[in-house]
Amino acid sequence: MGEKKEDAGIKGLEAARAVAMLSYRHPDDFQNKQLDSEEKLDGFRASSYVRYQGNKITKRFNALSYWILSKTMDSHDLGRKRGGHQKALSEIQARILAIGVNSDLLFLPEESRLISQHAKKGTYKEINSTAGHDAFLIEFEQLSYFLHSFYLENK
Repeated sequence: MGEKKEDAGIKGLEAARAVAMLSYRHPDDFQNKQLDSEEKLDGFRASSYVRYQGNKITKRFNALSYWILSKTMDSHDLGRKRGGHQKALSEIQARILAIGVNSDLLFLPEESRLISQHAKKGTYKEINSTAGHDAFLIEFEQLSYFLHSFYLENK
């Protein structure tokens, strides 16, 4: 009782983010950074981490806005009403830098590579990391290097 309308869905958003973390981070990253001793039977570092991430997202997003954002991303289709994604990409005149992450399970590197291959002026670079999808947030040195190189090469 007494919950504000703006707070609706907070527990669901926390749970959704915690579950999503399992695909945002590569299993090797959990193994390397969240490993507990073999004797431990409860209170695991990995579970604490995903709960923390679930709580953290509720400070940045309203559950309804996050749901709308997710729904928009899920329904996006670059090739819709453009003759397919290959044709749509081939019509882009701008230079394209597509960056993948070798361990990303959410957006596979092959998808970013495909974008660069079908765009007329496409370039592909790959971040090497065990952080999975979150490498875009963590491996800022690699990302920064790729961005600077791309923009400086054709000044």
